[in-house]
Amino acid sequence: MKCTVYLLAILGFCLAQSSSEVLEPLYVVVEPIRKAVDLPGPRIIGGYEVEPNSVPYQVAVVINGNNLCGGSLISTTRVLSAAHCTVIAAFVELRFGSHYHNQNEPTQVRLTSTSFINHERYDGSTIENDISVILLPSPVAPTAAIQVVPLAPSTAPDFQGSPHGGAAACNSDSGGPLVADGVQVGVVSFSAPGCEVGLPTGFARVSAYRDWIRTNAEV
Repeated sequence: MKCTVYLLAILGFCLAQSSSEVLEPLYVVVEPIRKAVDLPGPRIIGGYEVEPNSVPYQVAVVINGNNLCGGSLISTTRVLSAAHCTVIAAFVELRFGSHYHNQNEPTQVRLTSTSFINHERYDGSTIENDISVILLPSPVAPTAAIQVVPLAPSTAPDFQGSPHGGAAACNSDSGGPLVADGVQVGVVSFSAPGCEVGLPTGFARVSAYRDWIRTNAEV
């Protein structure tokens, strides 16, 4: 019997080869992925723009130099994301410490990785087991704008959103973290077509995949 593990909620938006080299923030100029992608107002569903660098574990994951997903920094060498993002990737560019990820910000660190671990039972037709780990080529140095997020343990209780929340995930949020009380409890998997306000967002439940994450990310 197949079992799909998802955390269904309406978002309340309050918001590889390793090396010992540690990367520090610096300016890196690259071509924009697509114009105006960083305009926040109309792209936030029922929420508001956070203060710059107030969500320091959030990572922008640029797939094959074009498509945008999200991720979370779970150790200095590992990023947690969604398998439906990384299963199509030949390479990803990871942008840490960014607010407008396509702008030239002094807090940013950018790394390119070609090493991913997709859940071995990920099914694109049902979106089951939609979770993956990206391995960094070098450790990223924590700063005020770049921090690791704790993960919910396997014994974590259920988390339930409000049907009156009026907030949701939208395009390019896939793979990003759902965080409750400073702990990541979910990974964005899917949202309603058109990102309509009031419809649920689906998350891979971190606690259900805690053993898999520990085995594959060593976290």
